[in-house]
Amino acid sequence: LAPAALVLLRISLLIATATKMRYGSLASASPPAVRRLVAWLAMTTPPTPLDLSGDGGCLMTTLREPLPTAARASAGVYATVRFRAALADGTVLHDSWEGEAPPLQVRVGAEPSDAALGWDLALPRMRVGQQVRLECGPSYAYGDAGAPPLIPPSSPVTFELELLSVRDLMSSHNPDEVDFVERYRELVATKERAKAGRATEGRATE
Repeated sequence: LAPAALVLLRISLLIATATKMRYGSLASASPPAVRRLVAWLAMTTPPTPLDLSGDGGCLMTTLREPLPTAARASAGVYATVRFRAALADGTVLHDSWEGEAPPLQVRVGAEPSDAALGWDLALPRMRVGQQVRLECGPSYAYGDAGAPPLIPPSSPVTFELELLSVRDLMSSHNPDEVDFVERYRELVATKERAKAGRATEGRATE
């Protein structure tokens, strides 16, 4: 083969190997030029969306990673969120990054929910500082009814969420927040009792 063809072949093999090995081991055992190539491939490869709903109706893509030690938005906390919402045609419904729109406070795990169902799936997986994109079908956004006239019926919505902070309600002295925690605990306990009851009935019918 001609020298140019050999160079192209070697680059193709490097790219294929880097993709197969997901960049890690190749980068650590290769010369600097190859490590730079692998790093570039890692940065330019689009992140794979995470299917939160299991049916493709709510896909989450991380746009900015949090610190590993950042607090998680676990159930029972108040999450402060900056967000953008847009329809499939590009119409922006809300943008906390523009103007003076304040961030939104959401009670994670609240029933009825404080936000769209897609948020309920995404927030417990997020850490402070993380920014994600949520591609939500109607069932995980505003449902078949929508919210006319702003949101037409059966509209998919794309959200961008940035988790700014979390506040643990378990240590709150606010009576309303304490009441929410107690109701949340009772809700969890009720679900657990119902689950145990169904399991007992299942064993009895076998």
